[in-house]
Amino acid sequence: MRLTERKNLFLMLIALPLLFCSCGSGDDSLPTKEENDNKGEEPTIIVNPVTDLKGEETQNANELKVTWQNPKDPRLIRVELSYALLTEGTENEPLTQQVNATSGSKGSFLLKLAQYGNYEISAVAIDNYGRRSEKVTITATPSKTGFVIDWSALADSCTYVLIEQFMNKNKGTFWKSPKDISGGSFNIYWQQAHAMDVVVYSYERIKDENPDLANTYKRYFKLWFENKANNYHHSASDETGFLNPFTDDMCWICLTMIHLSEATGMIHILIWLKRSMINISLLEHGQITKAQDCHGRPKVMEEMPVQTLRVV
Repeated sequence: MRLTERKNLFLMLIALPLLFCSCGSGDDSLPTKEENDNKGEEPTIIVNPVTDLKGEETQNANELKVTWQNPKDPRLIRVELSYALLTEGTENEPLTQQVNATSGSKGSFLLKLAQYGNYEISAVAIDNYGRRSEKVTITATPSKTGFVIDWSALADSCTYVLIEQFMNKNKGTFWKSPKDISGGSFNIYWQQAHAMDVVVYSYERIKDENPDLANTYKRYFKLWFENKANNYHHSASDETGFLNPFTDDMCWICLTMIHLSEATGMIHILIWLKRSMINISLLEHGQITKAQDCHGRPKVMEEMPVQTLRVV
């Protein structure tokens, strides 16, 4: 064998093992169909569902206030509510309602239902591409008859607050702000009539069932009358203590005193009223005067109380 041939054979013996090693390392298998399909695919976008879904009865019959917490997602645009009456043995078709939604905010909707019963309520969050979240479902039952308001108890509560916060109990008169915190109550006059009327109405309602409270009210009435309903205008020629430059103010005060005398049987108030204040301030030669302010301008709104006083 020639030298050249031996040299070539030697090189080939060295190269073959190297060639086999290089071919056997790594994974040169062809990609699968699934791997080809996944190349370039966008990640799946998940719309988060609403949370804290609740259905609560209202004060009205067959109403449910549905509330929930919207997910924090800038793409969120609305929530789809669906609701159906649960009937044993029957699957009712749900009704739907689309409600605009804002990311991360509280959502609510008032369901006015056709009839009383147990309802299944579902909510689905929807983004601006129409993608939908998982459905969240609850059951809720509305009030069958609605809440019955105890108007007497409500009136008692309001009267209590009026007296505790606005009345000067030492004088039986009223301040312009709670506990007179803002001051400036020295010229509160016509308001005294309207505030005291509330207490008189309360007296008429509770006098038989709560005589102790009724006696407390009567003590306030006496103080209010003795302190001339906080009349800030005093004239030496005024024998009543109630005369005031504002005719309309006096009209309201007179009407409250009429109400007070009728409610309590304190006839002396009415007699005193007819003999003095009405005759002095509202009648001129047997004719009713026109209601006017301190500048002599007519006040049409006060004509009705003036005419009412005329026939007392």
